[in-house]
Amino acid sequence: MSEKFKFACRVAVSLTLAYLIPMALGWNQPSTAATTVMLIASIGSRKESLTKGTLRVLGTIAGGIIGLLLVGLFAQDRLLYMLSVSITITLIFYIRSAYLKDPTLFMLTGVMVLMMYNGGDAEGAFLYGIDRTFMTVFGVVIYTLVGLFLFPPKVERNLQQLAVQLAAAQAKLFEYIGSEGNAETEKSNEEPPVSLAMLSQQLFDAQQAFELRYQALSSECSEFSAYKKEWDGAVGLFHQMTELLIFAAKEQSRSDSRPESYIVDYQALRQQTLTMFEQLSEAWQLNAAQPPLTVEPIEYDEVRLQMAGHFERGEVITTAYLLGQIREKLTKLHSCISSIDSVTGIVDFPLPSLPQPPSFNWWDAENAKTAVKVFVTYWAVGWCWITFNPPGGYNLVVFGTLFVSILSYMPIHPALLFVLFTLGFAFSVPAYVFLLPQLTLGIELGIFIFAYTFIAFYLFRGPITIFFLLGMFTLGIDNNMVYHFGIVLTVVTLFYLTVVVVVLSYYFPFSGRPERLLLVFRERFFRHACGIIQLQQQETLSWWQRNVLAWRIAVMTVTLKKIKIWSSKIDYKDYPEVSPDVLMAFVDQCDRYHHHLMMLVKARAGLALNPLVAEARARHQDHVIPTMASQFAIPPVSLSHQSGEALVELRQDYQELESQLDRYFSAIEWAKYSKSNIAGFYIFLNLKKNIFDSLAACKRAHDDVPWTALAKTTF
Repeated sequence: MSEKFKFACRVAVSLTLAYLIPMALGWNQPSTAATTVMLIASIGSRKESLTKGTLRVLGTIAGGIIGLLLVGLFAQDRLLYMLSVSITITLIFYIRSAYLKDPTLFMLTGVMVLMMYNGGDAEGAFLYGIDRTFMTVFGVVIYTLVGLFLFPPKVERNLQQLAVQLAAAQAKLFEYIGSEGNAETEKSNEEPPVSLAMLSQQLFDAQQAFELRYQALSSECSEFSAYKKEWDGAVGLFHQMTELLIFAAKEQSRSDSRPESYIVDYQALRQQTLTMFEQLSEAWQLNAAQPPLTVEPIEYDEVRLQMAGHFERGEVITTAYLLGQIREKLTKLHSCISSIDSVTGIVDFPLPSLPQPPSFNWWDAENAKTAVKVFVTYWAVGWCWITFNPPGGYNLVVFGTLFVSILSYMPIHPALLFVLFTLGFAFSVPAYVFLLPQLTLGIELGIFIFAYTFIAFYLFRGPITIFFLLGMFTLGIDNNMVYHFGIVLTVVTLFYLTVVVVVLSYYFPFSGRPERLLLVFRERFFRHACGIIQLQQQETLSWWQRNVLAWRIAVMTVTLKKIKIWSSKIDYKDYPEVSPDVLMAFVDQCDRYHHHLMMLVKARAGLALNPLVAEARARHQDHVIPTMASQFAIPPVSLSHQSGEALVELRQDYQELESQLDRYFSAIEWAKYSKSNIAGFYIFLNLKKNIFDSLAACKRAHDDVPWTALAKTTF
């Protein structure tokens, strides 16, 4: 069975039980528990744990307490109550948007605050709130327990598959680097041609997928707790391997020679290293821990090396250093992997530590805009409720505000919401007229609820599933069914008005059109990237500059993800001048630029201790890359009209800078510096070259995009 089938089954069973158990026990408001299951399944992750369930329960209780306190304080004054609730939910939903882990935690808190008012009826508000809170907690418990025991995802096996894919991507790049210049290998290669940029991007993607998956699972799943040290070490070693391979990756030798020819038995070492890569996949199947093997030191052809020039000697030392480091990391990684799930395995060598990912992203502009949308929507719909008393009354305020917060800046076209709800309505109304009156047994009702929910979560994914499932909630399923078409029509009108509110929020007060957002994200991404490069020019960073650097990195990384998402959501029918392939090529270049820039940032600490690098940076300040990066931090229309002569001039300036660094390196006294320092200097040059090349590629891809067309106003 596919994972989609299993997930749909889990949700369908959870929602069916959330309906049937309260109805069997005679509890009030079973739809509240079912709504809770629907919201969690549509927004949360597909992996459940007792920790997540407990936090959701606590968040629900906290929201209920806050909501009841506001009702008790301001129930007699409607405007004061609405003011206090609007401020409270604005803060809660901002925190919910900024929270990087379970998105349903603070959502449930905000939902409970909204639901406590009971349409303005102060009498019985306390018991109403208690019932709402209890049924919401019940829905959380049902969904958590079903998720734990029915088709639980095998997260560790899935993570192992990502690790195997990452090791394969690393091996491909290593094989390509080691075979450069080998004419026999190129002639015998019958596979489609590959490039260094392509393999590097594949490695970046595999590394990112592995790390993001581990971060998401390690904090939620108990399977990792017993071997968290080994898992952390494996993730850290994989990351170090990726860094070493990117350090070694270059299109051509700076000295126009082959450094590998100076290393004794290089081809045998290369083949042995490839075998070590292949053994990583086998290490996951071992039942006993394997100690790390002793790595033989790399030997040089000393006679030839003494006769070689400065550039050749530097590249030979760098190549040997990186090869030795890669082999050493591979042996440690093999031992670390074999220790996972091993009863007796103990890692007795130091492992790299993983930085703790932040729990919140406070500086995202879209999170703040979402909070503003929530505040404006609450008061706008609240004014309509007070003035016109539409169908559903205060429930329109609750559902409108809730769905605006959930769907704000989601890559969903508003017309799709109408289509989905209409489909759900077309499915539920015939069932209400012809099917439900014929059901006499609880098992029959359970089959109907299960089938409806299964279809929804099997066909759709994410928050849009809510609008299809809303059709079922128009039926008013309860122990005492009242079949009255006027009631159904009132509920349907309520939800259609809710969809109208969500659609209006797509355009006001902030536009959610993909092309508009792409222009904003493009400028933000390059502005923060330019700021990072400028900070990297500083020899030392103050406390304030370090915090600014961390802030810029976080914003740049999040913005790149948004660029990838929203660039794929543009309706190209409205922009015939724009080619999807051209725009995707620009996004790919931005991704590559981001990866190379992050490599430089992460290498800063080690390079700062290298005397060769420190002296070179002090003597020859780089003004080319900062100037080039700053050109992107302007409106795209202005940049696109610049001629290509500026890029040619910048390339000439950068080549002159490289020549100065080469002359500096040729004049150094070799006895004063260690081989690791010499290798670090070449790594530094390669990192700078990668950033310049990625910026130049961004410029070329940027000029191919008709930004003036995307800036046109359409509705």
